[in-house]
Amino acid sequence: MFSLNKAFKSIAFILASILLSIPVSLVLISLYFNILYNNNELNIIKTLSNYFYIFKNFGFEVFINQLIQNKIIPIIIFITFLPSMAFVTICFKSREKPKELIHISGPKLYKGKAAIRHAQSMHKKDLIDNNLTSSGIKIHPKIQITNLREENNFLILGTTGAGKSTAFKPLVQQAIERGDYAVIYDEAGALTEAFYNADTSILLAPWDKRAAYWDISDDIETKEDAELLAKCLIPDSKSPDPLWDSGARIILISMIMTLINTKKKAWGWEDIYKQLTFSPDQARSIFVKHHPLADSLLTPNSKTTTSFYVHIMTKLSWVQDLAKAWPNQQNNKTFSLKKWITEDNEKHVVIIQANSQFESIGEPLCNAVISFMTKHFLDPNNSTKRKTWLFIDEFANLPRNPSILKWLALGRARGARSVLCTQSISQIHNIYGEKETHSMLSLLSNVITFRMGAAGSDAEDTAKIYGLYDAEEPNYENPDNSGKRSSEPLVKTSDLVHLSQPTRKGVEGYMQIPSWHSAYKLRWPLFKPTGNAEKVIPAQWLTNSVSQRNTQPKVKQPANRLNKKRINNDVN
Repeated sequence: MFSLNKAFKSIAFILASILLSIPVSLVLISLYFNILYNNNELNIIKTLSNYFYIFKNFGFEVFINQLIQNKIIPIIIFITFLPSMAFVTICFKSREKPKELIHISGPKLYKGKAAIRHAQSMHKKDLIDNNLTSSGIKIHPKIQITNLREENNFLILGTTGAGKSTAFKPLVQQAIERGDYAVIYDEAGALTEAFYNADTSILLAPWDKRAAYWDISDDIETKEDAELLAKCLIPDSKSPDPLWDSGARIILISMIMTLINTKKKAWGWEDIYKQLTFSPDQARSIFVKHHPLADSLLTPNSKTTTSFYVHIMTKLSWVQDLAKAWPNQQNNKTFSLKKWITEDNEKHVVIIQANSQFESIGEPLCNAVISFMTKHFLDPNNSTKRKTWLFIDEFANLPRNPSILKWLALGRARGARSVLCTQSISQIHNIYGEKETHSMLSLLSNVITFRMGAAGSDAEDTAKIYGLYDAEEPNYENPDNSGKRSSEPLVKTSDLVHLSQPTRKGVEGYMQIPSWHSAYKLRWPLFKPTGNAEKVIPAQWLTNSVSQRNTQPKVKQPANRLNKKRINNDVN
């Protein structure tokens, strides 16, 4: 059927080209003879009748010979046949089915300048429809959203090296320049380098000389606070048996309750570390009266108790370094989350820095800060309502934290905003599970997506965020050109996988704003930070540790054959 249809079209194409070339050829032939015989009158009928007379009286062969003898006539016919073919080709192409589907209903995809124009018009509409809001930050250099839309929170997705920071960092910069409060989790030190300012920022990084001391005794005052801290410092492990994590938390809670009851607000990380060094017998005699639930876990001469102690020591071995970094000393660098949330503060920005050399410290410390920030921020007794941002770079690198869901769901009423940046939805799913991931994604309505990896289902899952639209494939055999309708993805999986690599011109990506009924394909320019701080300035306790190692006497090894081989060969 397909071959017959194609053959029919070919025959129709040739016949149409011939029929169209005939009158054009006659006009040109008549013009030629008039010029040849100096005749000022263009008489096509006379020329046509002369050739018709030859064809009628002398036959087809004589007619053809007459045309051939006049060599210019075949040339004219050939020349006219070519543009006739071109014209017929254009006509045929205009009748062919277009490659793109026709949009019937649902969201639309805009690209480039058209995307910018549409987004700007939607922002103006938002301002007209709601006079209680005003213009907020720019999510693209040429696209602004309202303050109300900022509270819908942001999700930025993209594989490694896709250019997520080109959208993430400008949001951070605008929040800081506007004077908003912000908590920033800095995974690699790049955000510290770009945004740290000693006059406006508080740095929480025990390994950095500029860091403030987190005064946890001012933030942890009740049993509920102690339980929350224990959950942050000892998160759920991947072990199928939760007994060991739960038991370790109970022992840690008993330690913290002992400090709360005996030292009030004069204790810190150094005291927690000292309590970790107590033997089970000492711990039982001191901790149980402050937290009776620990009694069954601190049984003398018990292998189970020893196992709990081994587990808690494994989980909290990093507290020893934190005790060195933040000893029990009060100075002007002390920081309290409660005061920062509830009181006015000259320093609006808190940067929690991670460090690959101290990986075990950064993650639980960040989780603890986020948890207590959420607790104090949502406290009914807290009457403060102000714009407060939570910026998390590489969100999936943090352990599971239920407080983040609370912050996303309940913080909006008090002015909370969030920007979570991660490589894929599957990473979040692995940490929070299917239900919590869906809940979290529903609270992150403003979505920006850069290039995704081809492997796995990440690109497919991300494309689903942009939704479907109703499309029609036109059928020109029908009088009204109506064809088959279907639901099509607004952004296809292949669109996300095959986005171009970042260049000097910027980074390509897609963006969606809720209720704008559209998606936008845009190019974000490369970010140029205004700040120039050091990523890390080593703290004094680190330099002391290095100097102590360097001053230790070196043991001279016997010069045997193996040692000589090691000296003479640099093994990497």
